[in-house]
Amino acid sequence: MDLSFDTGQRRPRGRSHARGRGNWKQQEFGGRGRPQTHQENNNGDRDEEREHTVCHNAKRLYPVGINVLKGWTTQPPDLVIHSLLSDRSGVPQLLAEPKIPDDKLVLFIKVLARASTCTSCRQSLIEIFTMIFTEDFVNKLVTFHISLMTSQRTDVKSFLEDQLQLLKVLKKTLINQAKEMLPTLLQTVMLVIPKLKNQSELNELMTEYEQLLALLLESQKPGPDVGERKRRPFADRLADLDDLEPEDDYRDIPIEPTDDELLQLEAPLIRRNITEGAYRDVHNYLDVQFRLLREDFIRPLREGIRQVKSGLKGVKDVRVYRKVKFQDTQIVRGKLVHFVKLNFPKNFKVEFSKRLLFGNVMCFSANKFASSFLATVAGHDPDKLKQGIVGVKLLTVSKLDASLEYTAVESRTFFIAYKHVLRALQFMDENTLPLVEHIVFAEKTVQPPQYVMNAANVHYDLRVVLQNNYMKAQDKADIFPKSNTIPPPNDRPDLQHIPITNAEVDVWPRSSDFGLDRSQRKALHSALTKRLVVIQGPPGTGKTYLGLKITQVLLHNSQAWSRKETEFRIVRGHQNRRLVQTDDVDVSSPILVICYTNHALDQFLEGMLNFTNRIIRIGSRSKSERIQSYQINEFLLKLKKQRILPPNIHHAKSDVHNKVLAAEAKLKSQYAQLQEVVRDLGLLSFGLLNLYGVIPSSIVSKLERGQLYRSWMLPIDQMWCMNLKYDPRQVWSKPVQVHGDPKLESSAADDKEDDEEWHDALEMLREAENERIIDVEEDDLPTGTALILPRVKSYEFERINPIEFETSLFRHLKAGLITKEACEITLKKFYKEQRILGELLHFTSSTDVSSVANATINEDFDIFQLAYNDRCLLYCLWRHKLLAKMRETIRPHEANIQRLMARAQEVKNSEYLHVARQADVVGLTTTGAAQFQDVVQELKPRIVIIEEAAEILEAHVIASLNANCEHLILIGDHQQLKPSPAVYQLAKHYGLDTSLFERMINNGVAYETLKYQHRMRPEISSLLVPAIYPELKDHPSVQGRDHIRGVERSVFFVSHLEKELAETDDNNSHSNVHEAEFIVRLARHLVLQGYDPEQITVLTPYSGQFFLLRK
Repeated sequence: MDLSFDTGQRRPRGRSHARGRGNWKQQEFGGRGRPQTHQENNNGDRDEEREHTVCHNAKRLYPVGINVLKGWTTQPPDLVIHSLLSDRSGVPQLLAEPKIPDDKLVLFIKVLARASTCTSCRQSLIEIFTMIFTEDFVNKLVTFHISLMTSQRTDVKSFLEDQLQLLKVLKKTLINQAKEMLPTLLQTVMLVIPKLKNQSELNELMTEYEQLLALLLESQKPGPDVGERKRRPFADRLADLDDLEPEDDYRDIPIEPTDDELLQLEAPLIRRNITEGAYRDVHNYLDVQFRLLREDFIRPLREGIRQVKSGLKGVKDVRVYRKVKFQDTQIVRGKLVHFVKLNFPKNFKVEFSKRLLFGNVMCFSANKFASSFLATVAGHDPDKLKQGIVGVKLLTVSKLDASLEYTAVESRTFFIAYKHVLRALQFMDENTLPLVEHIVFAEKTVQPPQYVMNAANVHYDLRVVLQNNYMKAQDKADIFPKSNTIPPPNDRPDLQHIPITNAEVDVWPRSSDFGLDRSQRKALHSALTKRLVVIQGPPGTGKTYLGLKITQVLLHNSQAWSRKETEFRIVRGHQNRRLVQTDDVDVSSPILVICYTNHALDQFLEGMLNFTNRIIRIGSRSKSERIQSYQINEFLLKLKKQRILPPNIHHAKSDVHNKVLAAEAKLKSQYAQLQEVVRDLGLLSFGLLNLYGVIPSSIVSKLERGQLYRSWMLPIDQMWCMNLKYDPRQVWSKPVQVHGDPKLESSAADDKEDDEEWHDALEMLREAENERIIDVEEDDLPTGTALILPRVKSYEFERINPIEFETSLFRHLKAGLITKEACEITLKKFYKEQRILGELLHFTSSTDVSSVANATINEDFDIFQLAYNDRCLLYCLWRHKLLAKMRETIRPHEANIQRLMARAQEVKNSEYLHVARQADVVGLTTTGAAQFQDVVQELKPRIVIIEEAAEILEAHVIASLNANCEHLILIGDHQQLKPSPAVYQLAKHYGLDTSLFERMINNGVAYETLKYQHRMRPEISSLLVPAIYPELKDHPSVQGRDHIRGVERSVFFVSHLEKELAETDDNNSHSNVHEAEFIVRLARHLVLQGYDPEQITVLTPYSGQFFLLRK
């Protein structure tokens, strides 16, 4: 036999039990020594000791030390950049020193020069330059240059070269900042160089500095003197980025991060959200929103990968799992779910963590992130979760090799919502983004809705404001239950014909006529007469109440906006007005209501049931019993039972259902066999190896089509096999490994307490996931029911438990079914085969077959003369090729399943649309609106009401709009909660935490503020006035409430000096035993005063304290 190699690696060592030479021909190999880096620290200065001391602290206290700077000069430029930008770099502390030591300054410039050579991290480089090149730092450089004239330094030339490299890149990157900061420095350099001792060696450098100064002076535009300009804060200096135009179109950028972005740590160009002022055009606006949002979910992953590669610890909101194994693959409700085994840290309780929530994005790599693939958490079984087993859905299935061991980085960002919103932004343009005059160009004057302007003279009947069950009669007979509403009374003609077109609030009836306060009346007027409405509602002022009144009025007067005709609408694109004819527009679409949370949506929709039953809730995560029957899947189920769905939808669903089942059966069969092979349970069958063509045809014929295969691989007649050390009885007698320490036993009481904590924690996890998981479709495709198709057997001979085999054999002997001699022969043969099989399986598990992956065999060689060690190696090669071919065969079927499920989702969307179009109101959470973008866009709602709008990222709001939206009502309070981006820096420096709600207020768009609070005792509201809400007033209904029995005051703060417990959970949460005991005793005291437990609520912002209180 002759095997030639394409590789230069050494053949793995394996046991050889046959005498004679092997027949492997190998090339010469190089050394296999592993390079090691030894860092010596002979400096011993105090800076480095402090460096080591603070490396694990949350906040850096001391400047970066010399040895660290030296280390950075040897790192790749991209890693230098990320080191400089680290929160623990010590660079800000260095810059803040009154005088930077000369040696440190020279070294720091060298580090910056190295960083400036990086071409893959332009954005990060800009941030570094913006942070460092302040007037103070430039003055320190000027002072240092002057000191060079009397210095004896020998590294002046090197320093000037590094500085020149740095200043050139600064000039290219931030031209405005360079023009402002560098002329004085460059002039100083040119004055100093001629006076240096080695000035003759610096002539070329002098020329280059002169050229750089000339370029800066030539490019300077007339303006105020530099001395008259005020130094801008860091956030303002980012304005230099706002004028940069990206080289690529955001519509062409893949939503998933590229390898360069994740693995090479490339930070893409991003620009600030313009929170005050107008954008240049629609494209500029959408580009900024897209890139900011995309960076918000990519940056935590990038940081996590940097942590793994550089060995850093403590990166916030990123979790790292090592030695991750893919264990199983299943098809769960039509989705490919891979179950992975994660190794949790010691003393880690996953039930108290927000790790592994549904939709969290994870990045897997088996080669230190030289390559990787992404996945999202698909869900987890509570029992499996305790063992660290979690299901994930791969975004790229082609890169998975389940036989490898992976490192995984998990981010808490909810990828599904990002994906759908980003996709929606890519499909928008100046013709599909509504209300651009305000959203993009920040116009302050707001016109009426276009449907009002299209009519000659619009009047509304506002009698419905008087009572929550007033509504015009509904004559439609459809899928919705009959409403209990009543027509408004005829005794209020003063409210029956209220002008809407060009009507000022002064001509409306008084507040008392509506039963509203003055601020509510004014807000109602704006909501009905303006196309963009911003209503701020401090706590308890009736935001939801007013939102319901607005919806009630719009539905009662739907004739104003539900006409069916061809209309003309004004659409503003690039600041140029033009008329666009809108043909075939479904103008009878429902009102779209979007809320931030499931609870808020349920509350809003429950209020609507008083005046309409024609509502649909998309999403099955409702906890309201009244809303349960209004979930869209409930209506779909009724339609299917009554068989009144449109035939084309029914046929399409049936077709895709059958195709999915057929594809699933094929894929399940292949997955099942692949998993059997991966487990390496015995000698692979000849039929399976031959089926995938991994055995050369010449060997197939020599083995007589498999008849000699088993005896060739398990030669039990050879004498040497009796000398094998492998004993199958020892393997099977090993105790089963269990999770945790078997020596640790807990009492029944402890177990009960742990179970209670576990169920409490799971309840909190489900609450968090309920805001993410939109649908649990009971009537969805019954995937998971397909049978596994018949297939070629996987193993010729499997490893068998010898105890069970002997027991069965002796039972036959005792029953007289076999003779004693036959029993002895059978048992002897069994142990011979099991010994050889054990050696073979040990060989396959410990051998690296990559060294022979490209080997070829001499067809003329007699395989029966091959040494057994080489037979095992050849078998390893066949198994390696088999696994590769099986995985390759599976991938087209995976792609087919994904294609079919996408088709199934389109059919599901059609079902949803069929139901939703019959409704008056369709409600979703922001997450639901993102996930059902196709449905929302196809509904074409003309009126969109968004509650809690101040808490929602602007991109999420924009993605919920469509070209036909003519009326946008935003209700919220930007002084309570802002949007919460995943990346703090994007919120602080780039304005990502500024909602559309707040941005409109910042730009002077008229907004209404509700001024009378109906909830808080005056003692509580006084804490907010005037510090937060200067104009907030108490409604008379909150006056005169009973004093709280058993305490001196109704509101009080308790101060104490008892320390918190050390952080023990994964959320860096907090808990305080003293506070918990105090609260429990206070609650008991209030119960003793006669209050019912249901009247007492304990609120805590920390999950750690929650569990402590429950415990």
